[in-house]
Amino acid sequence: MTLAEARRLLFELAGLVDDGTVLLKKAYRRAVRLHHPDLNPGSDGESFKLLERVATRLRQADQL
Repeated sequence: MTLAEARRLLFELAGLVDDGTVLLKKAYRRAVRLHHPDLNPGSDGESFKLLERVATRLRQADQL
């Protein structure tokens, strides 16, 4: 996964538009609240797992 793909997926999962004004950490926190299985019983958990892979990639590049 490239950094650009990881960034795009993070904003997509958070339901935000990447217009340069929203910080990645803010988008990540929003996405976690939306997709965490304990906070959202209707979530299947797959989107949360994808979110964790995205966050790991961004952390490796010191972007998150």
